Amino acid sequence: MSRIIIKSGKDIPEEESSKHIKLYQKTYVSPEEADRLNIRTHAVLWEKLAYRGAVKPHTHSCAELIFITKGSVMFYNEDHWEPRGAGDVILVGAGALHSVINTDPNTESEQISLFIPTDSSETENTFFDAFPAEISDFEKLRTM
Repeated sequence: MSRIIIKSGKDIPEEESSKHIKLYQKTYVSPEEADRLNIRTHAVLWEKLAYRGAVKPHTHSCAELIFITKGSVMFYNEDHWEPRGAGDVILVGAGALHSVINTDPNTESEQISLFIPTDSSETENTFFDAFPAEISDFEKLRTM
């Protein structure tokens, strides 16, 4: 079995998320591919947010590294919103409340998200669980 996987971006299907708003995703690395390569990750996703699109407020039991590659967003950092943009890296610990909203009417935002298991007893990679949460000013900010 090869230890190298090569994919063409145009061949990876883009799917609209049913859990978030105007969020489109491609799975760059699935749990099965991570197992094949003997690496620990739940998934690596490419994510695109249309204007007023959002990754709804949530937490998860794994860590997440977010690399913003295009556009600008408002990022919810546990208890406050802050602007972030292309070139920024966001490190989210397991259990941290976070959200992302594209508030820029001129461009879609794009990011790469890497989901890292924090439970060392897991022997196989699985897709991560996300747990919805509430943020009082989420809808107001999203529709501004």
